[in-house]
This record gives sequence, structure tokens and C-alpha cells, in this order.
Amino acid sequence: MKDNYIKCWLEGIFLYAQTNSVVIRNEIQIPNLYPEILKQYGIVFYESTNFTCEENYIHADQWYEKSKGIEVGRTGLYNNEIYNNTIENLRTGIFARENLVDTENGLVFKCNKFTNSRQDFIVYQEVNEGEGIYKYQGSDANAPDAAAGNEFSYLGYPFSDFINQSEQHVNYYYHLNSGLNHQPQDYTAWSFTPIPNTEPSGGYDDELSCPSNFPTGGGVPVYPNDPETRMANILNSIDDADQVSTLIVQLKDGGNTDEVISNINGSIPPEAYEIYLDIMQKSPYLSSEAIGEAINKENVLPNAMIRDIMVANPHSAKENELLIAIDERVTPMPDNMKAQIWEGIDLTSALEELESIRAYYAQKADKNHRLLMQYYITDTLNVPASKQALTELLELGIKPEAYYQLAFMHLEDGNYTLGEQLLNTVSNVFDLNSFQSEELTSLQEYFNIRKQMYQNGQFLGTISEEQLAALLNIAETGQGIGRGYARNILNMYGLWDYPDMGDEGLKTSLTDDTWQLSAKAVEYERLKNVSTENMYLTIAPNPAKDYITVKLTTEVIYKNTYLQINSADGKLINQIPMTKNLGETIIDVSKLVPGAYTLVLINGKNLLDRTKFVIVK
Repeated sequence: MKDNYIKCWLEGIFLYAQTNSVVIRNEIQIPNLYPEILKQYGIVFYESTNFTCEENYIHADQWYEKSKGIEVGRTGLYNNEIYNNTIENLRTGIFARENLVDTENGLVFKCNKFTNSRQDFIVYQEVNEGEGIYKYQGSDANAPDAAAGNEFSYLGYPFSDFINQSEQHVNYYYHLNSGLNHQPQDYTAWSFTPIPNTEPSGGYDDELSCPSNFPTGGGVPVYPNDPETRMANILNSIDDADQVSTLIVQLKDGGNTDEVISNINGSIPPEAYEIYLDIMQKSPYLSSEAIGEAINKENVLPNAMIRDIMVANPHSAKENELLIAIDERVTPMPDNMKAQIWEGIDLTSALEELESIRAYYAQKADKNHRLLMQYYITDTLNVPASKQALTELLELGIKPEAYYQLAFMHLEDGNYTLGEQLLNTVSNVFDLNSFQSEELTSLQEYFNIRKQMYQNGQFLGTISEEQLAALLNIAETGQGIGRGYARNILNMYGLWDYPDMGDEGLKTSLTDDTWQLSAKAVEYERLKNVSTENMYLTIAPNPAKDYITVKLTTEVIYKNTYLQINSADGKLINQIPMTKNLGETIIDVSKLVPGAYTLVLINGKNLLDRTKFVIVK
């Protein structure tokens, strides 16, 4: 679908269970003529994947309540992208609903431009876990196209630049000082963190930050985006992503997650401080698995230590499972400590920065792979050569979907055995998660039905009742691409209806502010008003030169209680016994070199509180 003008009454372009679709440079007008029409959409991708959606212009003459520009739903675990579209005068610019996401795959929005949209982006999650969009929208990589590059409407409250109603937290990287509306201003702060890309080459450039993938308007990439360039980009990006992945593996948990978890799990109370220091030395590269294990080890690691660990690893504040685990501890964590942890929502850790850079290269490889596939698929000038080149590209086996595409190409050519062998190989080549495994099973079942049809000389209009029953089973119990293919055929026979894309099925209304009332949103707003002052310790002056005055603000049992001064890397500098419950203690710090230090209050083996101070000369 390219270079069309469409006046949209319901949906301008609706794609259900499609792969490798190309939707580019269409103008879609949404008229406000019929009040009885409940919803109108410019473009809808539903249970579709590996699509290209670029340089479409979707607009209404004037804003009204019922319009959406682009809706993307249930795309599965793929690196799909909505790129470089222009949307004007719509209630909702881009609406993403019920899309699966994990640590390596998810939907990405880049370089889209909004004018007068009430909500530029809405991300919606149904009751299922693992839904949302990809955590890293843009990246901290040192490249002009690393940041997300979307331009927002800037209408101000009560309207929004970005509503993220899903459990998947979003780190959003934007171009700094671009002079354009790149920095989000109105957003759901509990589930969305805007981060400037401050790298030397990360600034905005009209030609480099959001380049067209179709510079001549011909519908397929041409020079400088020719096949050789695309292939080079694929291989180079894979190599770059692998290098960053290797670095992450080396840094995360000190390079041995299993050992860290084992040490935490096997620890006993007298080893608390030793375990605590070991964990802190591995920060800010601690994995969510290790942090979760530490939270669960309540008989060893008290709340103050858990607070320190999570503050040192601010990415932990964005993991809902970890925040829930804190609340499930037998000894409740004080609100001021929880508030300190939740401050991590507004920060980005060194681990997250590396993960965003890996994602940038991985998505770049996927994008070039997708565009090159579509180049060969749509080439009608030299079909045999393009088919051979496509086969060679898919044989690289970069993603499972490449195997699927190649298997069905073999099916069309009558090479049934070769197609079956490819599908049977997928689970051995790739480490599939549960969704991908179910999707593969559905595709294998669908492949067998289509193979039988080819062998019998059947067309789509001559499917037997037995075959329809098999397709219905896939449609009802299957997953992913195969399920979508089965549903499309059943729809031809009136045995399956396409989904209603209205808002009636949403668990909350998006026409008012009720979306703000999620449990996480309520807790975020509550903790914002909680003082993050330390429960026991205050220090003055800070920064200091010669001495600090330490005051205990809450009474403690002073027997076996002492203060420790630790360096920034956790090494013990000094230890001072406590001799009174309250009052002030003067500590000489004149011999400390300039830098940051931590003062720790310990009772027996329990860390009660900690606070930082700085020495200057």
C-alpha cells in the first residue's frame, strides 16, 4: 500500500494477520461527517508483524473525539517499528494495545510527528502480563539516529504526550537541544522516564536522525539503501550488538549471575555485611534476578541493606516484581526508604545505558533485514534473481521468522520436505520462549494443512470440512502468525469475525483520567509526598573539610552500635563506636582525601541507616 489518497470512514487501511506488509507514503483523511460512527482509524495493524509503516500522512480537518491515527495490536514478540509518520488533529495519534514484549523484542516508535493530538501516544495493557512496548524507545548510543526522534504536540495538561498504561516501564531517549518538540513534557511519570541523549554524535540532524528509507518514492529502497548496503548494515550491526552483549555479560553480577544468586541464597545472618559489600561492589550492574534473591533473603539482609542495593541499582525501581517483593517482606520497609528506591524511576543506570545501546544495534540489524526482505519480495523486474537473493538472506537465520518465510517459500515451490525440515530445525537453532514455541507449533500445523492442499490441487475456496476443523483449532488454541493465517481463511468462510477495534473492550476508559488510578500510579503519587530524609542520621556540614557533626534523629539501642565510614567503592575507612542514644557526635575527617563517602549506622550485624557526604579541600 503506497502513494494512495484515502478518505477514511471507518478504517483507512486495516491489516489483520499479515507479514511483510509495506504501508508507505499514503495520505489518509478522516472526515468528521457521521456522528453515528463510533471510531475511525487511519491505519490498523492487528496480529501482524514484520511490517513497514513509514511516511504516511494521517489527518482530520479539525479535531474531534472519535479519531485515531495508527493502532497497533497484538504484534507478538518482534521488533516492529512505526517510523516517520505525520499525524494531525486527531484525538489519539498512535495507540498500542496488547503487544507482547520481552528483554529483546518489542514495538518501537521513532521519528513520528504530531500536531494537535490530544494524546500523541497511548500504550495499553489488558489483563495479561508481558504486554507493552519495548523498554528502550531510542538509545544512548553515540549516533544521530539513536534517540527516538518523535515530535510531540505539546498541548499541555490534561492532554498528554505519552501515556504508558502497561507494566513495562519505558526509558525514552530524546534529542537534546534540538529546537523541536522532542522532549516529552506531559507523561505518566510512574511508567515512563525521559532521558536526553548527550553523546557527541547524538544531536539532531534533519538528514541523519530520521532519514527516509524510501528516498525516491519508488516503494523499495534504492541507493544509498541498496541491497549491498543493507547487507553490510545487517552484519555490522549484529557484530556491534554482540560486542555490547559480551560487555554486559562481563559486567552484570560480576560476570557470574549463578554464583551471586547462590551466595545470597546460601548466606546466614553473620555473613550479612560481607554479602552486602559484595553486592554493592557489583552495582550498578546487578541483575533483577540477584536483587530479587536479596529481597527474599530477609533473615540476612535487613531493609536498610535492601534499600542501599536498590538505590545503587536504579533500574530496580522500574521492575514491578521487585517493588511487589519489597511489600511482601515480613518486616515492612519504612516509607522513607521506599521513597528513596522509587526515586530510581527518574534515573537511568549504567546497565540500562548499555542495554539501550545493544538494543539500538539489534534493532538496526532487524530493520535492515526486514527492508531487504521486502526489497526482494516486491521486486518484479528480476524475479528469479531476487528469489535467489532472498533465499540466501533468509538462510543467514538471523531470526526465527526468517526460517518461517523460507519454509513457506519452499512450500509454494513444491519443496514440502525442505520446508518441513526448516520448521523442525527452528527449536534447535533458537532459544525459544513460551510464546515463540507455541507460535512455531501453530505454524507447523498450518504448514501441514497447506501442504495437503497443494498436494490435492486445492484452492482456498475448496477447503474440506476436516481441514476447516483443523484451521478452527489453530484459530482458537494457537499462537502468533499461524493463528492469524488460520483466522484469515476462516473469515472467508464466515467462521471467524475480525475483532472489534472499538474501546468497549478496554478495562478502563481512555476518555478521562481514570487511567491514572493503577496501583503503581497511586503508590508513586503517595511516595512522592514522603520525605526521603534518613530515619536515624543527619550530617552537617555537607560538603565538609575538617569535621562532620553526626546527629541521631531517632533513638537506637547503642550497645553494639557503631558508625562506619566507607569509601565510594565500599572499603572501610574508619569505625566509631556509639556511646549515647541521641545527640551529636563529632568526627574528624581532616585526613580524608576529597571525594564521596558513605556513613553507615550498624547495630550488631544489622545495617540501620546510611547517608552520603562529600569531602572538599
